[in-house]
Formats: sequence, C-alpha cells, structure tokens
Amino acid sequence: MTFVGFVACLYMGVIIFKAVFSTLLYLVCLVPVAVVVNEPRKCLTLVVDCTTKMFGGNSKLTRLLKDSLGGSCHFIGDNFKSASEVSSALRSYGLESCELIVGVDFTKSNEWSGQRTFGKKSLHHLKKNSLQFDLLSLHTSAKNMNPYQYVLALVCRTLSNFDDDNRIHAYGFGDSKTMDEGIFSFQPSGGACAGLEDVLGRYHDIASSKSLKLSGPTSFVPLIHQAIDIVSKTGRFHILVIIADGQVSDESLNADAVVEASKYPISIVVIGVGDGPWDAMEKFDDQLPKRDFDNFQFVEFSAIIKGGNRMESSKELEAKFALNALMETPFQYEYMKKNGMLGQRNLIPCRPEVKVEDPPDARGKRMYPDVNAKDPPNAGGKRMYPKVL
Repeated sequence: MTFVGFVACLYMGVIIFKAVFSTLLYLVCLVPVAVVVNEPRKCLTLVVDCTTKMFGGNSKLTRLLKDSLGGSCHFIGDNFKSASEVSSALRSYGLESCELIVGVDFTKSNEWSGQRTFGKKSLHHLKKNSLQFDLLSLHTSAKNMNPYQYVLALVCRTLSNFDDDNRIHAYGFGDSKTMDEGIFSFQPSGGACAGLEDVLGRYHDIASSKSLKLSGPTSFVPLIHQAIDIVSKTGRFHILVIIADGQVSDESLNADAVVEASKYPISIVVIGVGDGPWDAMEKFDDQLPKRDFDNFQFVEFSAIIKGGNRMESSKELEAKFALNALMETPFQYEYMKKNGMLGQRNLIPCRPEVKVEDPPDARGKRMYPDVNAKDPPNAGGKRMYPKVL
C-alpha cells in the first residue's frame, strides 16, 4: 500500500470512528434523559434520528424503525435562527404545499387571561400602532401587536410559501352570537381572506368593533367540522391553526371531532396564548384516542417566547415557536401521501351543516377590504391595509 493510500484509509477510519462515537454518545446521554423526564415519544424519535445519522434516511434499519413507529414519531432539529429557516426546513423535509385555515378565540376569558403575560390587559387589546409592522422582521414590531396578531402573523408568514392561492379561511368562535354552537367568518358570506395582510386587517376591524361581544364557552368542534367540510370538497392538505386562551369546555366532544378529522388530510395546531393554565390542554393532547395518524399538536406561546434562553435573539425565539408549532407537519404530510389521503374528494359527514355567521362588523355582503378595488374602502387615504413597512 502506498503512503497516500495509507493516509486516505487512516483519514476514513477517523471519520467513521467520530461518527460512530458521537452517535453512541448521543444515544447514551440523551435517550435516558428523555425517559427520565417522561418523554417516551421523544426517546423513540431520538433513536430514529440516530440511525438516520449513522446509516442514512433510506437504510433498511431506519425505514424499519420509521414504519414500526407509524411515521408519527419524528422531529426536526431545532437549531434555526429565523422563521424563514424553519420554512425552508419544512420544505426540505417533504412539505410541498398546503392551505391554511385559522380560528381565533373570542371567549370572555380573554379579558383576564393577560394579567401575567400581557400587562394585565385583554388579549384582544389593540395598541395604537397595531396595524403598522414589518412582515419581514416581525420581532421588531412585536411591541405593537397583541398575542393573537403576533401568532397569526408568524404562523401565516412561515407557511405563506406553501400556500399556492394565497387564500386563507379565517374564523372566530366563542362570541355572544356563535358561543359553542357555530363560528363567524372574517369575511361576509364565508369568503376567504386575501392573504396574511387581509387576515390581520380583518382581525383588527373585528377586535375593535363595538358589535363584538365576548362570550363562551370554548369549543373547537364547529371549527374542526368546518375544516372537514372544506377539505372534503377539495382533497387538499390543510393546516388548521386554532389560537385560544384556554382549554375546551367539553373534552369528549372535542376529542371526537379531532378523531373524525384524522380521516382527512388535516393537521390541527392549537396555540395557547395568555396565562393559562395549560395542564388540561396538555393532557387533552396526550390522552386523545387512537387515530388514523397523530393529527393534533398543542403549543404554549408564552412558554416559548417569554421563557426562552436570555442568549437567544427574538428571531431565534420566533423560529423556536414556529418549529414547535409545525414540527409534525412534514411527517403528517408524508403519511397522507403514502396512504392516498390527498386528492380524494370525500362525502361530507352526515351531520348538520356548520352554522357560519357573518363577522360582527359586517355591513351588508361587501368584502373587507374589496380585494378587487384599487383602494380598499377603509384605507384612510393611501395607507395600505394594514400598513406593511
């Protein structure tokens, strides 16, 4: 063997030794920690991640482990510096396209759920410059936004690259008109909003409307049923993002709705804003019955944004939040593709149609703003709706 060949073999040996040693160290150190903190799901995920590092994602061992775990115990690395990097990671992990449905909680408890996390104000409190923000740098505009605006902007922006038609179905629930029996659309006649700016503008108008009366109780059932009805007509993958300030009132009914939704290409992400407590929602997530796939994810907003490492920047905290909210999505999408759930038009379930009311501030059937008009009716001169810096 020549000297060059000897050096090459030695170099390859060192690389292989480092890879095997680091992976074994990863398993020995982290897996027991995951077990100790009672996270068997993450423990199993770590094993899959390690085999992927050692043998590749398409090796027989890795694929065998993934199949045995049902394709649902995965996570994406969390070393991202911005929400845009999370968006890129979602695409690299297989997410090709999706459509977005958002639901906003307008129950009475929002008035006192910001005592600790939002300066003792209502979570729907609108600040003076709440329509002026930079979508490309939300962390610099966070001080002007309430929790609902911030979450809507962050999640919608992260997923905007995957939404082909830029139409977002946005709904409210829990007000005095819908209570736990229906929902209201942000646009009259159940129309979709024209992108993120329209969602945020309509939210601002609704939250500031004197016609809006917060009520309750809290139920996700009508919103989940509405998402099922939308998806059953198109067969396209939808992500339902529900932003709420508290747990559901009837866990059994809501669990049944989540189970029903697992028969459709729908990913449900519930984001908790405000003070909580969130014990019931976390247990609700863990105790859901067996479904076709794991279609439900709960994330506490304040715990990530307010409780982050002091060394982390605002952009890194935003990335961590977006990742926690959407980390299951690519693997849910992969399961749907593998099991032929996409592209199928299904019959709407045999139940009463969801009652969808017009928004509280509706004046006739006109869209707000008129997306076909040169200047929206409430633009206030040449100001954009909302003002994007």
